[in-house]
Amino acid sequence: MSEIAVEQLASRLSQLPSVQRSNTGPVGNVDAVDGGFPTEMRYLMSTHRLNADEAAEQMLAQDAASVASEWLAEELGHDSRLGGMWIDHDQGGRLVVAVTDIELGNQIVAATSDLMTIETKVVSATESDLEATFGSAVKLLDLVDTESRKGSGVPYYTVSVELQDGRVIIGQSSLAPDEFRRKSNALANNPLVIVEDLGPVVFERGGDACPTSGCGNELGAISAHADGKLCSIGFTASHDYGGLGYSGYLLSAGHCAADNGDLVRHGNSSGPIMGAQSWEQDSGSVDASIINNVAGTMTQDQGNIWRSDDSSWPIYGTYTRERVPLGKIYCRSGYKGEACGYLISKTISRNGNTNVGRLEHTSACPGDSGGPVFDPRTHYAVGLHQSSANSAYCTSWEDSYFTFISEFQAVVPTIYVDIAR
Repeated sequence: MSEIAVEQLASRLSQLPSVQRSNTGPVGNVDAVDGGFPTEMRYLMSTHRLNADEAAEQMLAQDAASVASEWLAEELGHDSRLGGMWIDHDQGGRLVVAVTDIELGNQIVAATSDLMTIETKVVSATESDLEATFGSAVKLLDLVDTESRKGSGVPYYTVSVELQDGRVIIGQSSLAPDEFRRKSNALANNPLVIVEDLGPVVFERGGDACPTSGCGNELGAISAHADGKLCSIGFTASHDYGGLGYSGYLLSAGHCAADNGDLVRHGNSSGPIMGAQSWEQDSGSVDASIINNVAGTMTQDQGNIWRSDDSSWPIYGTYTRERVPLGKIYCRSGYKGEACGYLISKTISRNGNTNVGRLEHTSACPGDSGGPVFDPRTHYAVGLHQSSANSAYCTSWEDSYFTFISEFQAVVPTIYVDIAR
């Protein structure tokens, strides 16, 4: 890294605003909440058990880490020794950079030591190595899974790339047939793979795990697709940016989709018609579906989303994956509830999808898939909920994953998320 590149990082860091707290009103661009603390600060104080000064210090550190991650992605994005980056909030919000070569790690630390603390971790495989292993595992397990469940529609596993562990993690249900378990356990012979037995859980197609009783199949879903699968609606959409052209689309998750042309109803299989399934994709970086709402008997206000306590919360814009900063709080909502947490990665691979976002401590339940992921401060759309971590049983503190709206729009460039008027 050249001196000019390091000077560019120093310049970006110098432009970061200071973190302040107020007892009377709004703080910077963040709404004041109980006690006058901004949303991020209160989140840190409650979930990481920090006092106000410690939380403010960590907010500064994670802002710097977010800037540094973008800078390193520009400087080292094509370096074959890079194993990925993430922000570790348990270590004060510092940036962690995985490398396969200790010399590269030493160069990063030396170049930035006068500006901030960056931790490097030596791993055995690059992110591209993990992606290749992930793809092979998904391909094999999907074949075995499809045969073993014989049309039951209930998968027996989830699989994701975990950069922090430098491994591909396969979570499997003990309900899976012996043949499936034999094949999945054989994958554990690969040093880049870890197989976890999650006990008698039943998975949604998108990876949301749930105990065999007491969760799922409840009434009150935002949408129930024609095959009986309960999911959530994310955003309203139109043919033109801002909803200025033809409007009448609803966005949800691709893994929830019924056959194109099938009706989608609210709440249950006999609920009001919300529209007809018209497009879906659950591959690559996209897990999304489009519902044509023009003939629906139940609609959602254009440019608004459903939240737990607000049925008409406005959306004012859309973030691209590249412009969504790490280390900031975003929320996901679904018919089972809402949770907010830090964005800790934008490049996770999960259940057959790549470039998936990961939100800390935002575990969801089956039925929340397809719900909106959004910025609670700017009212910007970010993504559609895809799944929760392998051991998430609806009420845990595990992380959740989502498809970025910009990845969907790159595939369907004529459809835009509506903006509230």
